[in-house]
Amino acid sequence: MARTKQNWLKRGLSLLLAAMLMLSMSAVSAFAEGTDIASTPGTYVVPVKSLVSAAPLPPVQQAFANAFGENAEVTVDQNGDMTAKVNLQHMVINLMGEYHANVLTIEGATYLSYKTEKSSTKFGDVSAVEEIQVPDEVQFPLTNASDDGSYVLEITVDFMNAFLGGGKPYPTDVTLTLDFENAKADASELEDLVNSYRQLSEENYTPETWAAFEGVLAEAEAMIENGASMDEINAMIDRLTEARDALEYAGADYSAVEAALDKIPEDGSLYTEASWDALQEAKEAVKYGLTKEDQATVDGWAEDIESKIAELEYKDADYTNVDKAIASVPADLSQYTDESVAALNSALDAVVRDLKANDQVKVDKMASDIEAAVKALTLKDSSTGSDDDTSDKPLDKDNLEDGIYEVSIQLWHATNDQASMAAASIETTARIVVKDGTMTMYIYTKPMTFGTITASLQELKVADADGNYSEAKVEKKDASGNPTCFSFVVPHTQEYIKVKVNPHVAMMGNQDLDARVKVDYSSLKKISTDSSDPSVDVVTPADPVENPNTDGDSNVLPFMMVALISAGMMLALSIRGKRKASQGE
Repeated sequence: MARTKQNWLKRGLSLLLAAMLMLSMSAVSAFAEGTDIASTPGTYVVPVKSLVSAAPLPPVQQAFANAFGENAEVTVDQNGDMTAKVNLQHMVINLMGEYHANVLTIEGATYLSYKTEKSSTKFGDVSAVEEIQVPDEVQFPLTNASDDGSYVLEITVDFMNAFLGGGKPYPTDVTLTLDFENAKADASELEDLVNSYRQLSEENYTPETWAAFEGVLAEAEAMIENGASMDEINAMIDRLTEARDALEYAGADYSAVEAALDKIPEDGSLYTEASWDALQEAKEAVKYGLTKEDQATVDGWAEDIESKIAELEYKDADYTNVDKAIASVPADLSQYTDESVAALNSALDAVVRDLKANDQVKVDKMASDIEAAVKALTLKDSSTGSDDDTSDKPLDKDNLEDGIYEVSIQLWHATNDQASMAAASIETTARIVVKDGTMTMYIYTKPMTFGTITASLQELKVADADGNYSEAKVEKKDASGNPTCFSFVVPHTQEYIKVKVNPHVAMMGNQDLDARVKVDYSSLKKISTDSSDPSVDVVTPADPVENPNTDGDSNVLPFMMVALISAGMMLALSIRGKRKASQGE
């Protein structure tokens, strides 16, 4: 009854959440208070006054409140058009547990960088979390302002895509208010200019022009320190640039050298070591302070730098990830659908070799396209078959060829013809890997929860044909250290395999419990002819295999908990009786 109420509660919350979030499909607006303050072209740091989800659920509103961070960088161009740049923040929505959410798209946005964040994939199970790539720094236009100064936006969030969109984009709405009344003009451009000009050496210029330049430079530093309007900052950038251009060399004219140096690429890692080192040698050969009599030498340095820039050679692009992706392609593609194989072949055919480092992005995309196509390979429907397909014929369980198979199983009572009280701890689909004639079964476990008691199978022992038990191998554990996958060599192909299970429940004294694994070989199907197929993760649970013999399993867990409690009470009474007997003696 408690479990049923809990299920109804989760279902009710899911429906409530869906209803509330659907309310957010009204127009999203970003209202910019005091936008006239930022009418001058330039960049401003504008506080985010509020970010409110249209959904009235407080946990959703609280999570969305800081999704765009504390400030937005707003740029106004010469036409008065504005764009906003924000760093998207990871969101945690508290709904009977913490769910991880991230903004995935903003309509019309440009995505400047990405990051890795957690993302919840299943409502009602806070442990169902995966790491995904999500936007980090995003820039989007503030256009089509309405009469009240608001801007229509549209966003998608992974949380809503998963729970309301069935994994597809599910647009939703927020209201963003920017506080332009407290906006500050961004002086970073002026600051960068000052920092670059501070690298100049006074000795290379005439005293008169240097003194004038130094005075303007000092004013610019004071403006950065004290703050100023955008008009004042733009005017100072013009003044400082003019003062720099007015500097006169004390001797030879180095303007050609300076022009050549400005052409040197910023990222030397793209070029071969030899060509980049040659350019650096030409750059380091420049000596300032020469006189007009040495003008030919100075001009020669400029020509040498220009020549070395022209001779720069790009490195070969790195194809390591492409080669790894190609190596992951299954050797036998005949078991997959024509459509998914065609997509894979298209990705393979798109590989172009011998590109250079400046095309590394293209090479990386080749690798990611192949990886995605391998992951998307879809096994043929065994019911349809092909000209040489024998999947419509029953598999001979005693003479299985090498490959990977799936079969329906249940944890069965040791003696009675019914499901074990621990049946809920075992996934109903197992895999059998046949290699060199040896059958190895992989079964998957999950926690059982009833009230405040949660238990997981910690040990599994399997009887061989002679009735001798041996430990099954733990192949995988969850974050809490509980086994989620066991493997063992199949001792025989009879319907029932004798086992002992132990959930390590203290009230039962951590005792082994006799049971049987019921194998429904009529559901046996082959999913790969390659026993080492990289596209099949044999330690991760498979999708359920249809099994008609599952009646009576729905109430197994409550009965098991009752049995555990009863066993604990009997154990306690036994200990108490022994103590009384000891005292009577």
